[in-house]
Amino acid sequence: MNLPKFSVDRPVTIIMMVTGIMVFGAVSLMLLPQELFPQITYPQLTVVTPYANAAPEEIETLITKPIEEAVGTVAGVKRINSISKEGLSLVIAEFGWNQNINFAALGMREKIDLIKERLPRDAEEPIVLPYNPFDRPILILSITSSGERSPLSLRDLTRRMIKDELEKVEGVASATISGGLEREIRIDVDQDKLQARRIPLLDVSKAVSSANLNYPAGTIKESFYEYLIRTLGEFEKVRDIENVSVGSGLSDEEMYGYQNEKGGQISKDKRLIYLKDVATITDDLRERTSYSRYNGNENISISIQKQALGNTVRIINRVKKKISELKADLPKDIGVAVVYDQSTFIKSSITGVWDAAWQGGILVFLVLFYFLRNFWSAIIVTLTIPISVMATFALMYFSNISINMMSLGGLAFGVGSLVDCAIVVVENVFRHIQLGKDKKEAAIVGANEVFLSVTGSILTTVVVFLPLIFVIGIIGQVSKDFALTVTFSLLASLVASLTIVPLLASRGISAGKNVVMENEDDLSNIDKAAAASKLRKLYEGMLVKFVDRKGRYLIITLVIFVLSLGLFAFMDKELMPKVDQGQFVVKIDMPAGTRLTVTNNLSEKVEKLISSIPEVYSMNVTVGSTQESSTKHVLERLSSNQAEIIVNLKTKRKLGSPDVVQIIKERLSAMSLGGARIEYILQENVLTAGLGVQAPVTIEIKGNDLKELERLTNDTQAGLGKIEGVYGMKNNLAEPSPETKIYIDKDKASMYGLSVSDIAQTAIIALKGSVSSKFKEKGQEYDIRVRLREKDRNNFNKLARVQIQSPMGMSVPLESVATFGIGKGPSEIRRTNQERVVSVYANIYNRPTKNVYSDVDAMIKGLNIPKNYMVKLTGETEDMKAS
Repeated sequence: MNLPKFSVDRPVTIIMMVTGIMVFGAVSLMLLPQELFPQITYPQLTVVTPYANAAPEEIETLITKPIEEAVGTVAGVKRINSISKEGLSLVIAEFGWNQNINFAALGMREKIDLIKERLPRDAEEPIVLPYNPFDRPILILSITSSGERSPLSLRDLTRRMIKDELEKVEGVASATISGGLEREIRIDVDQDKLQARRIPLLDVSKAVSSANLNYPAGTIKESFYEYLIRTLGEFEKVRDIENVSVGSGLSDEEMYGYQNEKGGQISKDKRLIYLKDVATITDDLRERTSYSRYNGNENISISIQKQALGNTVRIINRVKKKISELKADLPKDIGVAVVYDQSTFIKSSITGVWDAAWQGGILVFLVLFYFLRNFWSAIIVTLTIPISVMATFALMYFSNISINMMSLGGLAFGVGSLVDCAIVVVENVFRHIQLGKDKKEAAIVGANEVFLSVTGSILTTVVVFLPLIFVIGIIGQVSKDFALTVTFSLLASLVASLTIVPLLASRGISAGKNVVMENEDDLSNIDKAAAASKLRKLYEGMLVKFVDRKGRYLIITLVIFVLSLGLFAFMDKELMPKVDQGQFVVKIDMPAGTRLTVTNNLSEKVEKLISSIPEVYSMNVTVGSTQESSTKHVLERLSSNQAEIIVNLKTKRKLGSPDVVQIIKERLSAMSLGGARIEYILQENVLTAGLGVQAPVTIEIKGNDLKELERLTNDTQAGLGKIEGVYGMKNNLAEPSPETKIYIDKDKASMYGLSVSDIAQTAIIALKGSVSSKFKEKGQEYDIRVRLREKDRNNFNKLARVQIQSPMGMSVPLESVATFGIGKGPSEIRRTNQERVVSVYANIYNRPTKNVYSDVDAMIKGLNIPKNYMVKLTGETEDMKAS
């Protein structure tokens, strides 16, 4: 088909098609989701297996290793990582980028089902979770009270009036609360009274559990109706718990040896023993496991998660609108502040690209008008930009491409090339008009003459970017949107140049007066501006020199090309450019086993230091964790020895985020930190931050012996400390935690009729406490915890005297069937491909990355590495080399 001729002869058809494209583009623009980066499907699955109260070594042996063996047989597995820590096993399987992750999950579940019988009976069911490194909260809110409201009241109000309402907002998947205090029904058992009445501690927990139940009992059919029978036994009031029967025992008179009036022994009838006879029931607060503060004030944090494929910016806007509506109903002392807003950076990034696009369009028009000196020609060429952009938006919508940094970057790149075809077509049409042809004929002939030229020009650019969609890995998924957007925009500009440009040129371009050329060799009337004339003469002179001295200038060109390749070797190389988001995280790791109050005291000192820096705008602090007990939130919990400070900087500031971190680092080095390790996470690279890359320098150390791994880790960190530009060295070698081991003598236990399970469960209930049941009130559930009173369990000597009731009717102290040992054990064990591994991390400051990597490689070669051990620089380096 002769496209230019059809366009000139059918103007109404072309105009209607262009109008339709513009409408489709406008509608698509409103429907396209806005994200920071393209949707990335990460080929990784995590198997989560909770095993309450088990030590890391037991978790590794009993759960992690069997699951690793099973997962290793799944087709497509490339790498297996695992973390074994107290009460939890995590096995992370990485697959190839071409793997269908849904089918891989099915295969993994089948393999795990085959080894479930080998796992401990008390361990919970293994759960396979897909891993998405970018599935993070899009909004974090801080709820504070300016009055005398208690942490319990603040948390309850936040749940009822804010959390529940925010979860109803369209696009919100969940709103998770952390911080504050929670209600708990506590049963503090008196060990002396239990011993006097010969009631096992286990029986108390079982009695509470079995007394708080509602059970269906079936149905009765009578006349026309069928009646459902329900057995109602749940506690309606807290005081109902006091009257739970925990067994039968001697009467008080017999127990104390009283006699009747006739001098004889009174009857030995037994009576029911109630819970109130052996324990104190208190409606109180759960033991504090965390502190949460915003700018120094106690607060409650709410983390908002969006639904999959939701529009981040729109969801956040809806949430903010809902918050403004809720503020009218909230008490006046309640304040709501935004701690983290993902849409802020998205909007600023997208706004920057938009600004570059429309400014580029204006500059295109001005430059064209200056050189062409024809207003209508400049307008025609400039019109191809919005038409091509709208067509690109429509194609993006049908290709499921969101508006993000990469797609808009591709669109901005394409804007500069969109006018190339149109300029060539307009100039050639103008030339034919100058030769005296009719406007329509000039438009058709001029466009057809350059048809192959402009098509070839566009396709040469397309073939450079389009193959990026076949790149494998993170870079491939990120660059796919960029490549497709560039391709769509260029192809749209090509079609626009061969349709709407000839149509408009045939209706509007005029050759002007006395500018008709007598022949094509007449160049006197081509120049429309002095600048064009000078450029043409300059080019003409250079062209003559190049043609006359071909060999000399070819050699000069070749030398320049070789020198440019040499310069490439000296350029700094990074996976993604660094971006200062004005936010960073300070993590505090105290020695394992540190009490929560000690960690909180240190975090308060760090807060005061950070708040004294003028560039700091706000801080949100979390010490420990009170997050929900779902499997997903188990992965995000902080221990009592850990704290996390999210620091937001002011928009207008003199120092960048890396400079502020350096100031904090220098000031903290002069403080007494009580053995704490401080980690700084700078979110300079959004992509690597989402992928969980800890730092630019990541070194893996593999081996089986923990002591040898510890030595290599220390040597590696010492070596990194000597490298210029490297700071913030840290490792993930878990510090040993203090522990008391109870060695049960099975022979002695058998003599008393006790099992290892009975002894272990009694010890758990006595010390940690056991949530025996739930108390329901107004649609909410509160834990009912059974444990010994504080005075019966507050030191090691009393631990040995914990009484265990034997089935033979004897009360046996724990020290009679067990011995005790005090020492330290690993708090966490990491493995990679069924081999123990430790990672060492470090940050880079004010030095080219490639120079640092070169020094790190040299340092590793100088280490004393035993046989069967490996030390390797990994992380961002591998991605850079692959790219």
